[in-house]
Amino acid sequence: MMPLRFFMRSRILAEVSPLQCDQSPHDTDHHPGWSKNSARHQVPGVLSLAEAQTSGKVPRRTEDDPFIRCTPRTIEWNEIPFHESSSGHGLMKTLLILRHAKSSWKDPTLSDIERPLNKRGRNDAPRMGRLLVDEDIIPDCIMSSTATRARSTAELVAEACGYEGEIDFRDELYLADPDDYLDICSLLPDDCRAAMVVGHNPGLEILVAQLTGVDEPFPTAALAQVALDIDHWPELLDASPATLVSLYRPREL
Repeated sequence: MMPLRFFMRSRILAEVSPLQCDQSPHDTDHHPGWSKNSARHQVPGVLSLAEAQTSGKVPRRTEDDPFIRCTPRTIEWNEIPFHESSSGHGLMKTLLILRHAKSSWKDPTLSDIERPLNKRGRNDAPRMGRLLVDEDIIPDCIMSSTATRARSTAELVAEACGYEGEIDFRDELYLADPDDYLDICSLLPDDCRAAMVVGHNPGLEILVAQLTGVDEPFPTAALAQVALDIDHWPELLDASPATLVSLYRPREL
């Protein structure tokens, strides 16, 4: 099964016009000009993951067409039968990408960064933590945005999955773009084989598409498991094979 190469450090955020976005504030993070669907802008052509694998062609992005779109009906999640990197020198790294759980808009006096989880969010976050246990993908390290909704999500997930380390809360992950996540992950030590980042859309949805070539909706509390064919985290900044192993969404569990 041929891995999809990803085009790093692209200017995807600049490519998407705010005029293409809905302006409803619900279910989205307060990033100027963005909505929950902003990452799913129209691009010429549709290529499914199954079609790419069948044809033996590796989809590649260009500045004018930064996404290779895959429709839900044709996506076949990749199975990773082994965890050794292609270099044979070490183990593959796993990146767990988690969007914060559903947040509350009830208190208009709160700033965006202060908004807490609502009832659904408080239920979904530990549910995703238990999923990590069931799927045996408990992270070795967790990094999170400092926004209240992200912080609470990270803490509830960590508690539910039995994570014993410290959560690294970072201001720069609040409404971060994909490059911010990559820069931070590139600094991780080698003994962190599975890292989790907890943050916001549209950055996370774009990050998943940028890494794997799969452009799928990324609702609150969604979790993407991405296998990275690298030995060391700094290699994440280079163009390397990455595979979307699984995409979990609370309402589909």
